[in-house]
Amino acid sequence: YLNNPSWDDLEDILGEAIRRCPPVFFYLDGIYDEFSYAPMYWLECQKGLFYQVMRLLRDPKLGGRLHIVVSIRDVVMSSVLKSEHAPKFIGEPHIRLLTWDREALGVLLEHKLESLDPSCFVGELSDGRSIATWLGRTHIQNEARNVTENVEDYILRHTRLIPRDLVSIGNAICTETRKRRVAGEKQIAESRLREIVANSARRFGDSQLAQCSNQIASDMMPDDAARHQYTQVYTGPQAYLKHISDDLRTIIQAVGVDRFGKSELSTLRALANQQWDDTTDLAAVLWQNGLLGCVERSGRSTFYSLGGADQFTVPDGPDTFVFHPCVIDSVGIKSADGAPVVPF
Repeated sequence: YLNNPSWDDLEDILGEAIRRCPPVFFYLDGIYDEFSYAPMYWLECQKGLFYQVMRLLRDPKLGGRLHIVVSIRDVVMSSVLKSEHAPKFIGEPHIRLLTWDREALGVLLEHKLESLDPSCFVGELSDGRSIATWLGRTHIQNEARNVTENVEDYILRHTRLIPRDLVSIGNAICTETRKRRVAGEKQIAESRLREIVANSARRFGDSQLAQCSNQIASDMMPDDAARHQYTQVYTGPQAYLKHISDDLRTIIQAVGVDRFGKSELSTLRALANQQWDDTTDLAAVLWQNGLLGCVERSGRSTFYSLGGADQFTVPDGPDTFVFHPCVIDSVGIKSADGAPVVPF
């Protein structure tokens, strides 16, 4: 069917028709809605889509009149940049990386505060719309490490550095600040703020761990599953995936702390290989989903992001690794001694 020579005739006809028409635009968004069920298989599909769109861009018949805009996952682009085709796409003006980092999310928070209803601020708006007037404080005590931390950093580091997490945690805080304002209080209590942030971070961590479980399940799928029509067992939202999620949490709990060295990372991999028969690389799965990061020589914690770390697997160079703060609240591991885990 695909080798039918009529396809070439159809392409010629379409090329001639489009040449006589105004430019035609297609926008393909939301194509990753099912990505979490079988990440590695959908990765290959999206890579194929990416390569085809880039070919059409240079097509002499269709390239000037047919415009296709697609959105792909960050891990897909990372995989492209690790291939032999990377030099062709680095700096390509038709590719835009929609990356979010600490600075960008901080700017979004400032704009969100500017648009908040006055009832959401415990402080006086005559002092301006800021973190201080929103919460009635600028710092918070990090009890786990016994240090005083900037409250904005504290809130943002418990997100996955994406807008929807900021909106979710911001809405939860606003519900509390309204109550405090009605009660005539001038600040939100530290203990209550920590509780709200922890509850939000727990939801973020649960969501990412569920996606990790789906990826592990798809990695376990036998090669001939499609031929025998039982791929749904591995790629569908089956109840048995909860067992994988429970095993995943147990392995993370075995590490015990959020900051650890290469020996603990080896233990993590060994436990995963023992549990799932070497069918998956758990460290890579956690890295790709932003739950496992590494500590650079400067002391900064780096998590997977096209904006700062385009490696598809965990870097070999660092000696210290960290779990994302949302893992602490989701799994229930303790914080090790050292600086707070701040993702950038």
